Amino acid sequence: MVAPLSKEERMDKRKLSCLIFILVAVISLTAGCHGGISGGNNGAGAEPVLLTVGDRDVVESEALYFLLSSAKLMRTSFPQIYWGDVIEGTPVTVFIKEDAIGAMKRYHAIHTKAVELSASLTQQQRTVLEAERAKFVDLCGGEDAFLSFLDAEGLTAVMYDYFNETTILYANIKESLFGENGSMRAAPEQLSLFAQERGYIRVSHVLLSTLDGSRGKLSDDEAERQRALAVEFHSRAEAGEDFFSLLDEYGGETNDPDIPYYIDFQPGAMVDEFEQAAYALKENEISGIVESFYGFHVIKRLPFDPEAIRDVHADYELNKLLTKWSGEISHAESDEWRDIDIKALYEQHENP
Repeated sequence: MVAPLSKEERMDKRKLSCLIFILVAVISLTAGCHGGISGGNNGAGAEPVLLTVGDRDVVESEALYFLLSSAKLMRTSFPQIYWGDVIEGTPVTVFIKEDAIGAMKRYHAIHTKAVELSASLTQQQRTVLEAERAKFVDLCGGEDAFLSFLDAEGLTAVMYDYFNETTILYANIKESLFGENGSMRAAPEQLSLFAQERGYIRVSHVLLSTLDGSRGKLSDDEAERQRALAVEFHSRAEAGEDFFSLLDEYGGETNDPDIPYYIDFQPGAMVDEFEQAAYALKENEISGIVESFYGFHVIKRLPFDPEAIRDVHADYELNKLLTKWSGEISHAESDEWRDIDIKALYEQHENP
């Protein structure tokens, strides 16, 4: 669970939100040139086809990238699971291969459905992708360095373009179906029900932090001064002064139009002390002084606007559709794919 986000963290989150869908595969265009999954095939000639997903051949480098990504995700998310274990009747190694194939089908579904829904890349989007690619090449120090970086990450230039195109196509499909003129755009009452079922609430708060810049603790005297400020803030808010004006004065939020005075969240998103206090409040009610690892909070519960989670709802519904579409895609495996020893492949990657 996390603490309430700072202004800078929320801005960073907003900038990164469009890249979340790809998870393991997409390289941030602002990342440095450093190594990761090894084994790309830039300039190494034709590759063998390990699978066919729908009508698309998946060559060795791409298949291994998905496979290693699934294995890494499994090992980092569930370190207690061992290679010989069984998950719901399926051996772990089989489960990882099935997960990788599922991811390949998901990507393929995005590309095929984008065509069906007339949501393919526009010329403007292609131009933007080309420009961003050129920036990244420059960041790496030229085309050769760029290809070397991709190779170190286990990627090819074709895969790099494919993954980044997939990000845009996902957004296009989402806009086509759930945007302002989308055929599946949720009605306000649907959003309200979605929010209620998941326990979304909206709060505004001030945090008088007891952490220093390196997240170490302030001295006892400094922490006590922060507590006194929180008490002062709380007294003034309870006396009827405008909560948001007090936020400006005490540094809880700013009047930056790009940064809201509130945060929306659902259970499990915040540290326990903050979350328990927030959910105990009625709308427009103000908490007492809430102490957490991060410092002293004063929280005000606000009316929740279901429109705030329209994008979250659209992602939820689209991912249900993608699960359905992916399940309708057939695939064929080569003997080489079936013979891959995932444990040996993963350990060779982790210990080259």
